[in-house]
Amino acid sequence: MRSLKLLVIVLGILIIAAVATIMVTLVNRSGEGKSGGADGKPWAHALQIPAGATIRDYRLDGDRLVIRLAVPGKPDELRILDLARGRQTGAVTLKPQ
Repeated sequence: MRSLKLLVIVLGILIIAAVATIMVTLVNRSGEGKSGGADGKPWAHALQIPAGATIRDYRLDGDRLVIRLAVPGKPDELRILDLARGRQTGAVTLKPQ
């Protein structure tokens, strides 16, 4: 009977240690990539825009940021940024018909 109590206590401690390990792993993995780039390291990116341009609107979709630029005398332009990699992935000029 005494050995059964000891076995139950040891198994209970192992279960608690396993659950704690799983929780720590989940918390650590949920924070990956939140501080900047895909590797978790912070990054800075300078977006070059034409002189006199203003940001009219922006939208965030997952790891992508779309910025709508209003350029005086020119059609608006969309800039697409990949936030995970810290670089511009595309640009679209909105030409009126």
